Amino acid sequence: MPEARPSSRCLSFYSALHYEWVAIVVVGLLLPAAMNAWIPPHVRPVDLRDPAVQYPYKRPTVTAAAALLVAWLVPPLSWLVMASLRDWMAQGDTASGGGWERSGSVAPGAEDSTLPQDRQAWREFCAGLAEANGLTALLTIWVKCAAGRPRPHFAAVCKAYQDEVLRMGCTGDPMLVHEARKAFPSGHASISAAAATYLTCWIDHVCPQWFPHSPRQMRWIRRLGALLPMTYAVAMAMTRVRDYHHDYVDVLAGLVLGAYVGHLVYRVRYGPHLRMNAAACGVSEEAMSALDKHRHTPPPPGAEV
Repeated sequence: MPEARPSSRCLSFYSALHYEWVAIVVVGLLLPAAMNAWIPPHVRPVDLRDPAVQYPYKRPTVTAAAALLVAWLVPPLSWLVMASLRDWMAQGDTASGGGWERSGSVAPGAEDSTLPQDRQAWREFCAGLAEANGLTALLTIWVKCAAGRPRPHFAAVCKAYQDEVLRMGCTGDPMLVHEARKAFPSGHASISAAAATYLTCWIDHVCPQWFPHSPRQMRWIRRLGALLPMTYAVAMAMTRVRDYHHDYVDVLAGLVLGAYVGHLVYRVRYGPHLRMNAAACGVSEEAMSALDKHRHTPPPPGAEV
């Protein structure tokens, strides 16, 4: 039997994905890094006697590098864990004669994780995550530089003004003073919220597809798993307030910005284009119709919910 080859639409999808990664690296990584390094924040006169900027300077509990590492690595690893759990349950259901037969009615993504559909899905998931994180970083740094809002520890790093009349020219460490004028919005909160929202939306969407016959315990795990990323994002934001690097307005703005971008990117990728991508890359229309019927059919009386 001849080996099945990807359709031309799939090949064009892969080519577009490669170009997309180039745009993501430029716009989402290089441009924010250049802006953060070379564009100075707006300098506004700040009264060093204002109690709002007189908090002590503390080392951050979570560094920027650690926050970025979690935002970029945890969602792809979560995808792999979910795929492994799906395959393990599919093997158990198939061995026991359950409903995971490998036929045209199988739910999208229920195949073995080594199949091309899963490799494509993982690449597209990672590309969407990179878009969400990159766009969030770009917007966050742009707003930081434009706003120039002082951090709560601004007085501690500025120390004193060279010109007390105009309140210009801090005598403290120039690098610390530079960063102390970038309070609004919180970058830790925004990047964490973007990755957490994107992952939460994906978990909520994929679990009914990958685990349609799951027991009640799996459904509770799905709900808890969808809440854990956002819980992490809020906890990350609270560390910034506790370390006197931001106030509540800064972290709230960061959470809203990141959540909005993460949800927007997810909707663009998995909303109206989901059926098109599935049909183009090997998931039959019968499988999608069976999934829709299952998701919109109420369970029979006495079934576990």
